[in-house]
Amino acid sequence: MREWDSNWPEATQRAVIAASVPVHKRKGTLGSIKQALAAAGYPDAEVIERVAAFTLDGSRRLDGEDYLGDPGKWAWYRVVLKHPVANSQAAQVRRILADTAPARCRLEGIDFTQAAFILDGTVRLDGGYNMGVVA
Repeated sequence: MREWDSNWPEATQRAVIAASVPVHKRKGTLGSIKQALAAAGYPDAEVIERVAAFTLDGSRRLDGEDYLGDPGKWAWYRVVLKHPVANSQAAQVRRILADTAPARCRLEGIDFTQAAFILDGTVRLDGGYNMGVVA
């Protein structure tokens, strides 16, 4: 893993160093992606594979978790984080994924399940955060 942030806490820096060799040994696998994200401080990341490839045969609920699409886009994936992230953190996640995921795969987006902030005037909408999905 090539991603490094000198502002990470020491524990995160040590985790990234410890995960570096195992991640590179398994680079391109779902396990290495999850391990790299966990080491960088995103242990709750969920990778959803094949987001664009399924048929309407009654086996899936159309509840917003999946997208209809071209079955030829089987290598598309999405990452869901269980906590909000700033745009700079989302960019970091994208770099980690670009370094770790197989070249044939395409990141469709990064999503999170909690609001980053409450629109009560205490946070300025200056581009530092987004409203939930980062492509």
